[in-house]
Amino acid sequence: MFKNLFFSQKNKKIKFTLILSLIAILSLNSTNLLQNNTAVSTETQILPVLKPNAVVFDWLIMMYIDGDNNLEEFAIDDIYEMEAAKITGSSIAIIVMVDRIPGYDVSNGDWTGARIYNITADGSTAINSELLQDNGEANMGDGATLESFMDYCFTNFDANNYWLNLWDHGGGTDGLCWDDTDSSDFLTIDEMQTAIENSVTTHSVDIDLITHDACFMNMLEVAYELKDLADYFVASEESIPVDGFDYETIVSALEADSTMNASTLAGVIVDSYDSFYDSVYSNTALSTINLTLFDSFIPYLNYFATNLTAVLNDGIGECIEEAYFNTQMFYDVFVMDFMHFIEEVLSNNTLMTNYPNLNQSAINLITQLNSLIVDNYQGSAYSGNANGVTIFMPISNTLYDSYIDDYIAIVDIFTDMDWQTDTQWDNFLANFYIRGFGDESTGYDELELGVSTGTQGLASDESHYYEVTITQTGVYEVTAEIYSGDADVFLYYFNGFDYDTVGFSQLYNPDDASTEKLRIDLIPGLFVIEVWGFEASTYDLIIEQVNPILIAVEQIKTSSGGTQEGSADYHNVQTLNHYYTITLSPGYYEFTLTYDSAVVDFDLYVLYESYAEVDHSVLTGDIDEVELNVIAEVTYIICVYGYWGVGSFNFVVNQATPPPSTTTTPTGLFNGFAYIVAILGIVAIASIYRIFVKKKA
Repeated sequence: MFKNLFFSQKNKKIKFTLILSLIAILSLNSTNLLQNNTAVSTETQILPVLKPNAVVFDWLIMMYIDGDNNLEEFAIDDIYEMEAAKITGSSIAIIVMVDRIPGYDVSNGDWTGARIYNITADGSTAINSELLQDNGEANMGDGATLESFMDYCFTNFDANNYWLNLWDHGGGTDGLCWDDTDSSDFLTIDEMQTAIENSVTTHSVDIDLITHDACFMNMLEVAYELKDLADYFVASEESIPVDGFDYETIVSALEADSTMNASTLAGVIVDSYDSFYDSVYSNTALSTINLTLFDSFIPYLNYFATNLTAVLNDGIGECIEEAYFNTQMFYDVFVMDFMHFIEEVLSNNTLMTNYPNLNQSAINLITQLNSLIVDNYQGSAYSGNANGVTIFMPISNTLYDSYIDDYIAIVDIFTDMDWQTDTQWDNFLANFYIRGFGDESTGYDELELGVSTGTQGLASDESHYYEVTITQTGVYEVTAEIYSGDADVFLYYFNGFDYDTVGFSQLYNPDDASTEKLRIDLIPGLFVIEVWGFEASTYDLIIEQVNPILIAVEQIKTSSGGTQEGSADYHNVQTLNHYYTITLSPGYYEFTLTYDSAVVDFDLYVLYESYAEVDHSVLTGDIDEVELNVIAEVTYIICVYGYWGVGSFNFVVNQATPPPSTTTTPTGLFNGFAYIVAILGIVAIASIYRIFVKKKA
């Protein structure tokens, strides 16, 4: 099942529009904060002592935590980490603004809206810090909210050093801090820059360190927007696991030595991230950029980009494309590691032999990058090719073409970005793409939705491949009528370089059936269907979008089919998910799936209409059950997923009496089985590969 989590992933891509949909009625306003919000809070305003009588701290840490989405639980956990490491009466102050949402985490009284805390020492699993302001709903995706929070901090606290941390889903140049309650509004990169710039200018403050605990944010374009606003920037080229930064270790180190400078603190953040994740994941990364070096870096980049354009003008752009296709990509082939790209250009004999200026510009640029990137941690999965910072250069396809156009024209989410105005990179990209380079075409025959191939002949052990472009999130069926022989069907997602298996149907024809079928929910992207001849066969293939079956409360649905692993003798092996949809009024409901576990195992997933996961049950007994407390009318998608064996199931949704303590919707959150690289946050690849949640994406 595809989900936009970012991890998937802190990773939320607008281009896949899988944003979680929660209907939550919240309100916001506070004194001297969030002036642009019109709703009036009914909560108590608790004002701190103003700074004329306050101490000057060594460090003021400003934590802008957008938990108004599926990351709410992890936002709360990170506050616990800070409290655990904080020392009473120390010379560091940690001011946290955190916005919550109904339906994910019920701890700490399950309050919603935005609060501002002064973090104090506490070792419990509850927030016991000093509450400074208790507000209604805040739109964390509005630059005015960020600016007002910073104004509040600068007005009320003095320090020798300042660290600003933005926490939530991230998407590189797409932006960050998606607020689900406020129509999934988010901070564009220029909006973020403007908010920070306005506040530091108003208060004549210099920020020492800016960090993004959000996925995919360490891009040259993003860092460049911050070059005049701080000395150092810490972020990741990759998606960030939901646990995010190791705040307990970071705060403990700063408490132990509050006189450390920003460079040292940035190193602590990167090193602690390495220690926390390296033994767990092979595909994590974090790095520090020295923002003060950007002005000297840009001329070298421009000279390199100009020399690349000269190669294109000479008609041998395929050499650049070859280097590009060999480069380490991130964020579903949306961005690439910049240093690795330069190294691939240098390794191209044709380019180096014929273009000495390009050769020298590449060597000089690597030298500059080695100074710009101060600290870099990369997991073993990258084979040394995740060097610290990415740059915009997506694969050219139907999903990204409009993004490429907008980036070059500096419009839509890229409006008012400085990078395209001040560098020659966008000019190079325009010349690269207009010549047709960077196209991810598979070279296979195109298959349109709803149009069959007609009868085709297939030899034994022969494969036929078809390319299909999915433009809308939904449920799809791939059906192959096997008229003679025995053939199997496989569905792959093409990520621009490799093929990831999405689903399959490997029945024995005609013993199991004469029709190979797989059914699964997909997000937009390029997919390839393979029909493989187990024997010489004839077939007719079609892929169609289908609607989940509409059901009502207390309506029992019965169905059967093959499963991912099939029977013990390998019959009925297929990805054949069963989808239902139901609209529920407020109330408490039980989703119940029953089957004979002696012969088959089905699993139950409850999804939003966006196909993001609400909750699931993957037990091994005769029953899987999910209980949800619905607080406003909502439509769910139910997926019954066959894991092993062959058999039938019954499924029903019943209204039930809630437990006495139930106040909001339990979600179970997105515990998964396998993480697939480069997924929303990340593009998830099918139900059979459950995704481990990351901070977007």
